[in-house]
Amino acid sequence: MVWKGRLLHQDDIFELRSTLQLFQEISNRVEDAMGAATVAGIKGAELKFITSPAGEVSILKSERERERVVGEANEMRRKYQPSKGAGVHRYHEKHRKEGKSFDRQQFH
Repeated sequence: MVWKGRLLHQDDIFELRSTLQLFQEISNRVEDAMGAATVAGIKGAELKFITSPAGEVSILKSERERERVVGEANEMRRKYQPSKGAGVHRYHEKHRKEGKSFDRQQFH
């Protein structure tokens, strides 16, 4: 089961990388178009038409970044909460055993 999880995780990483590459290509093309428009002296409605996709791409980038940060935080929480719980359980188990041995030494 562990290897299936690893494969799924690798597929997710590959899909995310391809999506990020696509967004990077789109943003590069929009920046090139905006640069060419300013060199050509385009103003008014045409420039607004060019800059609107740039704004949408920047919004998508910020949303992706926010989702990535939230996803990483959730992943860290999922990874470390069970181990923290296991550590607490081991701590209490150890002290419970020590307490019993201490009681036995005291009374026997």
